[in-house]
Amino acid sequence: MDDRDFCHRAAVLAAETVRDRFPKLRLGASASAAFDPGVVFFFGNGGREDDSPVLVKLREYFRIPEVGIRELGFGTTGDGHSWAMLVESRRDTDYCRRLIWKAFREARSDRKGEAIIESNDIL
Repeated sequence: MDDRDFCHRAAVLAAETVRDRFPKLRLGASASAAFDPGVVFFFGNGGREDDSPVLVKLREYFRIPEVGIRELGFGTTGDGHSWAMLVESRRDTDYCRRLIWKAFREARSDRKGEAIIESNDIL
């Protein structure tokens, strides 16, 4: 098992833990004593398909060098309801929490814009 496989497996375990212990938390970011300092995991309990736009936004942010976050691994629970993404971050956990909710808001805003465009195409 290489480092990437290990990080993906750790993300699956994090997703399972979030699903089992915190099922009412919709989205978030947390550090854990199980990981090295500077490793944070983002998570969601809305299903990967529902959160796909959020994941796209997060990955867009990660491509910005000033954000200082690099994805290490990603995993989902077997039922697909929960997901977790391990990252290496120069930022603190509060920044990461704000970032995931920003991604959520922007993803929702983008989806509303698409719905408006689609309905206008019908007219």
